[in-house]
Amino acid sequence: MSIFLLLTLTLLNNGIILSLRPWISEHPTHNDAFGAKNNTAIENDNNYEELTYPPIIGNNNNTTNNKVVNITLSHNYINFSCEVFSIKNARVLNGSIPGPTIVVNAGDTLNIFYTNEMEEQKGIPIGALNTYRYMDETNLHFHGGHVSGDLPSDDIRMKIPPGSSFQYTTKFPSSHMPGTHWIHPHVHGSSALHVSNGAALALIVKDPPNYLPTVIEEANDILMLFQDFDLQRTQNIANEMGDTKFSYGPGSSSNFSKFKATLVNGQFKPYIKTMTNEWMRWRVIYAGHNTQPLNLKIMANNKKCKMILLSKDGIYIQDFPRPISIAPIPTGGRADLMVSCIKAGTYKVHVFDEDALTIQVSGISKSQTKDLPTWTPNYPSYLNNLLDRNATADCTCNTIFEECTSVKENDPFLGCVNDVPFSYKEYVHSIEIGKIIHRNINPDRHSYHQHVYPFQFIRYTQEYQPLIPQYVHEYFKVGDWHDVIQMWGLQGNVEIRFHPREHLGLLMIHCHRLTHEDRGMMSWEWLYDNGDGTCQCDERFGSNNIFSP
Repeated sequence: MSIFLLLTLTLLNNGIILSLRPWISEHPTHNDAFGAKNNTAIENDNNYEELTYPPIIGNNNNTTNNKVVNITLSHNYINFSCEVFSIKNARVLNGSIPGPTIVVNAGDTLNIFYTNEMEEQKGIPIGALNTYRYMDETNLHFHGGHVSGDLPSDDIRMKIPPGSSFQYTTKFPSSHMPGTHWIHPHVHGSSALHVSNGAALALIVKDPPNYLPTVIEEANDILMLFQDFDLQRTQNIANEMGDTKFSYGPGSSSNFSKFKATLVNGQFKPYIKTMTNEWMRWRVIYAGHNTQPLNLKIMANNKKCKMILLSKDGIYIQDFPRPISIAPIPTGGRADLMVSCIKAGTYKVHVFDEDALTIQVSGISKSQTKDLPTWTPNYPSYLNNLLDRNATADCTCNTIFEECTSVKENDPFLGCVNDVPFSYKEYVHSIEIGKIIHRNINPDRHSYHQHVYPFQFIRYTQEYQPLIPQYVHEYFKVGDWHDVIQMWGLQGNVEIRFHPREHLGLLMIHCHRLTHEDRGMMSWEWLYDNGDGTCQCDERFGSNNIFSP
């Protein structure tokens, strides 16, 4: 048990009051992998290591709901090195890439005492709104959590300066569906810098006992947090900010360097071990910042390995088991996959058309793989099927991501939502709580991410989609739920719906290509409960927002 001084931000209409008070933390830690049977690093013949797992903190060993979970996190610099690159002053969570895995149950209250251990770089001017800036300020976004978008929870407009702390208190509703999510810093202006440095961690809402079919519950539960590093791109962002901390160079291998690489749980090309006909549950998190989908594929001929979609973005699908050949997970998205191989051997796993992981399968097939049963969970009310429900009158709006039409040739990039760049003082739409909301979006070149409330894919506005590959159609099906979506080759728009019922206040929307989000392609919707039963599109009402620069 440790005692800290807590910097409390009291929010008033005319400003912020800072106060200090004692805060007592009990933060249990658990060093096993999440559900994995082996956490030992073993040298392989090709000098790559067995996949290891971040330490687990939170409510992993307690199945009791409505628990208060107290943990501490920090955002700090480390010098990181792997086989193919090294980073000086990587900005990471809790001193590692990735950070620890946080585990909660539905109904828990998660208290995170979050400290910014980075340093103020004096003399560097702060850039204008919708440019790269605030390299050493931080906050937290609970990506995929069906939690409040207001303080003391997931309001990403707040910035914690160097040397300061903030007490996050996030209530996970008792109705929260179990699933796989993640947490990352989300300061507007430095999101791309921080996530491309490796600042990310997994957030798991646990399955209750006897919730899953036995074959899924007994499967080896393997966390795979994928991070795409493009270090020259990151260096360009840092240079544009005037940052003097970040730099990169060769890794530990004397044979070659690779400054554009993918790591899995902070490792370069690790391997996992399994037995023939043994089911594994892969919790795949694409903790990404760039534009391309992950396109995860097992390179096994003659159907030697099966890949079955179980859930997307922490929400179980309605038509399990759904076989897929490729998982085109958009940046920021997640997929839980059931994987089994019927023949001993070594199989490569590709992402971005390159090797990222190896499956080592051993054993002689003595029995067939257990069949996966047809299974559909009981969905909570915020995930009720909206396919046959009409949107509430006046609650259908367009939300279009694009470069602002005001941008001239040779101007720097400026992103817009409905041709308006991000403002701390204006929101794009307003929503009366309890209404069925319908949005027309364009997730082709720009991934669409929505905070607080996941959305249901309703239809394409243009039914015939010849440029979308079949494997994308297999993955994104009408009726599926998401919090981030992208379909390269989309013609026309995509229609989505959601039904807000409990969280009032802020609902952020933005492109998850974070270089676009930092430079304007973000807005917010305002959820209220005044009883007048109305929604407004492109309202752009002003707000006396304390987070304005």
